[in-house]
Amino acid sequence: MALFHFKLFFATSENELIVHLVGRDKFHPRLAPFNLDLLMRRFNQIQLWVITEIIFASNLNQRLSILCSFIQLSQLAKTKRDLFVMAAINFGLSSLPISRLNYLWNQLPNHLFKQHSECQSLLSPKRGYKNYRFLSNILKTPFVPFIPLILKELDFIYEGLQNQNLINWEKMHLAAKILKSFRLAKGNNNVEDLFEIYNELTFNDEKLIYNLYTVNSPSLLMNLSSEIQKKEENEFEQLC
Repeated sequence: MALFHFKLFFATSENELIVHLVGRDKFHPRLAPFNLDLLMRRFNQIQLWVITEIIFASNLNQRLSILCSFIQLSQLAKTKRDLFVMAAINFGLSSLPISRLNYLWNQLPNHLFKQHSECQSLLSPKRGYKNYRFLSNILKTPFVPFIPLILKELDFIYEGLQNQNLINWEKMHLAAKILKSFRLAKGNNNVEDLFEIYNELTFNDEKLIYNLYTVNSPSLLMNLSSEIQKKEENEFEQLC
C-alpha cells in the first residue's frame, strides 16, 4: 500500500499544487493536476474504507479485530514513512460513525489504545500541527506527507493574505516554502525496501490495495452506526 502511494506522490509535481492554488480555469486543461486529484481521492477512499469495514463487520468480535488491525496498519504506515495513510486511517477512526461506538473502544487493548492516542496527538491541529511538523522535519526522506494539510495551508495563504492589486511578497514566500517542503519530502525517490515487499505481493494482494471496498453514503453509515451503538448498549446492560 505504501509503495502505491509513493508512486503517486513521486508522480505529483509542485506545478500541480500551483495549478490547484491559482485555479484550474487559468490553465490549459492539459495542465490539470491529475495526480494530485488521484491522491486526494485516495485519501478520501481510505477514510471511507476504514469506516465501511468497521461498520459492516458481522459482530462485535470481528469489529474489534478490524479496529485493532487498522491501528496496527496506521503504525506500520508510519514506520514505512507513509504519513498519508497514517493520517487517512486516523481520520476514518475519528469520524463520527466510528468514534461514537464507545463500547467498541472500551474493548480495545491498552497498548493499542495508547498507539492510537499517540497517532491522534501527532495529527492534532493544536499550535499549527506542531507535532506533525516536528515528525516530518526529523523523518528520513523520502516520505509521503499529509497532502490535505499541504493543500489547506496553500489555500489559506492564497485566500487569507490580501494582495490589494499589488505583488504580495509574503504570500509568495510562504507558498514557495511549502512547495519546497513538498519537493524535499521526495528525497532521492529511493524506496528499495518497499520494492522488496512489493515483489512478494500476490495478484489478490494488489487487487485489494488498489480496489478498496467503500460505501459512500454518509447517511447510511450514520444510521448503521446508530443501530450498532444501541445494540452494544443493550448487550452491555444485559451483562450488568
